[in-house]
Amino acid sequence: MKTFKGLFFLIGSLILMTPSCGDNPTTAPSASTTTTVAVSSNLAFTGTADGVKVSMEFFDDYLGKVLSGNPYNNGTNTPPATLPYTLSFQILINGFNYYSDHQIDISCDKSNYNNKVLSFLKGSLPNGHQALFSMSTDGSFYACDTTLNPTCPVSAWVVQGTQDEIGTIQIYPYNPVYECTGTDGNDYWVTVYGSYNRNGVSINDSFNVKTTTFKGVISVQIKDYNDPIIYLFVK
Repeated sequence: MKTFKGLFFLIGSLILMTPSCGDNPTTAPSASTTTTVAVSSNLAFTGTADGVKVSMEFFDDYLGKVLSGNPYNNGTNTPPATLPYTLSFQILINGFNYYSDHQIDISCDKSNYNNKVLSFLKGSLPNGHQALFSMSTDGSFYACDTTLNPTCPVSAWVVQGTQDEIGTIQIYPYNPVYECTGTDGNDYWVTVYGSYNRNGVSINDSFNVKTTTFKGVISVQIKDYNDPIIYLFVK
């Protein structure tokens, strides 16, 4: 029976190829006040890191409609051939003051075509089992019961049901770097860490659909300068 073992081999290979991060990142001072970020959809998530507010919003109209289950009678029994799932996004960092005495905002705008991230969609089934979700070529989401089928063979994927809930978006561990702009006129590199090792503990970026909260690690650095990388541990 065909399985996704090749996928997990690929994931492992990519993780090994990713440059490791130091266990002692730059400690960021606390910011004072922050600008309020409006949450405009059910795929918008917020968190804070030492007083800095971080907002990350994904853009996928169809995913936003099936988080609590698939109300549509769709699907052609064509299980997903590839994982993970690609999402467009934007990031807003408000109240960032680590390079100067005044606060700035940093934006990685959705208009940038490269602002896309690979993700795993996780959730639960009516029987209480855990599940992995992905979209097939027929445009429908399919679910795999990972409690019964941890490696998700092709035969384990079925069309998402009306009560199959997607509860967590987890970033694929390849740590992409994005070009962003600050209100101070500088350009910045912002890295979204699918996985970050801090003192031997692995931290994964994840987004809770029910609470619209974001936990994980991102880093900020002024583009083309030798300024230190600032790590934001978002919670």
